[in-house]
Amino acid sequence: MPLGGMIEAMSEETPTRQDRFATRLGLFLTAVGVRGLSRERVLGLVGMNRLHAVEHIAVGVAGIAAGASRRGRSYSGIVAVALLAEVVLGLLPWTKDWFRDLFNADRRTTAVQLVVALVSLRSFRSDSE
Repeated sequence: MPLGGMIEAMSEETPTRQDRFATRLGLFLTAVGVRGLSRERVLGLVGMNRLHAVEHIAVGVAGIAAGASRRGRSYSGIVAVALLAEVVLGLLPWTKDWFRDLFNADRRTTAVQLVVALVSLRSFRSDSE
């Protein structure tokens, strides 16, 4: 195999920063979701119920899969948009009570979602290395 082909093959095998982010966020969200199956509040911040915990587990497993399949950038963008939508639902006067009842998501949970959304957006917009 020529040297150029070897370098290209090596770069395909090396995960990007976005892939590593997706994997780490996926592991974290999965752990929070599993913990949330038996707790009403995780890390003292995130309000949980079973539906919210299952959502975390599903999004977490998707992140692990995205990182492993080198689709970390897409995952980061999807997570950023989805969490920003959840933040809006948690803040609007006519949806916040419904959203709180559905996911046990209070203002602290909404604040954490905003932070994770912004970090995910930053990962999405960064150059992959």
